[in-house]
Amino acid sequence: RYSVSFNGKYPWSMVPLYIIDKSVAWTGLWMLIISPFAGNLLALQGVMKSCGSVGCIDYLVFLVGTLLMIFPTLEFLIPFFLWFVFRTLFFGWIGGRGINLYEHQQAVVSEGPKRHTFIRAMLIDMVSLKGETGCVGMFFAMAHTFMGFICADPAYKTKWFDKETGRLLWNYEVCLAAGCWATAILLGVTLRSLFGKASWICLKPMYAYATPIGMWLATAHVVFFGYGGWYKLWKYKYHNGQPSITFMSSMFPIGVLLVNWLMACFGTKTRLVSGGMYLWRHSVVRIAKEEFVGLKKKYASADTTAFINVAKFAPSFVPEVSAPVKQIRASAQLDVSQLGSVRFNNAAPAASNASYSRVDSDDEMSV
Repeated sequence: RYSVSFNGKYPWSMVPLYIIDKSVAWTGLWMLIISPFAGNLLALQGVMKSCGSVGCIDYLVFLVGTLLMIFPTLEFLIPFFLWFVFRTLFFGWIGGRGINLYEHQQAVVSEGPKRHTFIRAMLIDMVSLKGETGCVGMFFAMAHTFMGFICADPAYKTKWFDKETGRLLWNYEVCLAAGCWATAILLGVTLRSLFGKASWICLKPMYAYATPIGMWLATAHVVFFGYGGWYKLWKYKYHNGQPSITFMSSMFPIGVLLVNWLMACFGTKTRLVSGGMYLWRHSVVRIAKEEFVGLKKKYASADTTAFINVAKFAPSFVPEVSAPVKQIRASAQLDVSQLGSVRFNNAAPAASNASYSRVDSDDEMSV
């Protein structure tokens, strides 16, 4: 898009820093928006499936939200398809569970053939990984910050500065100010995701309010940077008709954040959840949970439970134990650390000198 060998005017020597910086900023911005994007689509689907049980306000939000989400959805088709291909290959390779990621989830597990819902399962996983995708987006944003500092020079950014005074033009001042504030706010949210233990950082507003504000400021940073060239959109004589990179990268978050704001203002998502909607788990968490429940049924007995309870607190050496536990140890058993593992079918017998880690009692997957 920018190389002199294609449609741009910049030499190859500017690719490692100046041109790559644009793709780094684009990636960081979209990674921050992926989770609310998936949440919006799931909420719109929930309103559509709840015909007759939602109010006129929710229908109005549905209509406006659907229109606003068309362009962001079209933009995200290629990344969405590539993510589907790579995650299916990865999980199929490590455990043969590629297709299991897309099983339909319901409150009561039914026997028989499984039903698969590929798009919904992927969207649920995108929402569940909001902390991870947000951290990745913040890391890209930090890289863009450092690269941008280096490039903030009249030799690189000629149009940024007034030719007479040498100072930044007003829109670029707003651009850089918005970028600085966005980085500061989202850094606090990232710290909450990584080290959310301190009392000040556990407050709900860190996610509920700080995140949208930081996202809007990050989007404004991109808009004020490039809106001056949007009059050339779709004109073939400019870059062979390729649209502005700032336009394409900012329309995705603008559409997503507007719909998210509408639903928050009118309480659409809250009503859907309070109406009895079953909340899906992340696909990998669901698989681990089902495996654990299957193991509990398979080894459900008082003696086995006693063995596992002893294993919670057993030291690295094994003292003399009662006869029932000896009898269990004589047959092939699972270590506590193997619960939920995808390789439980070939579990080895417990060694006499095995060490066990404690399983917290409030863990939902503990016995």
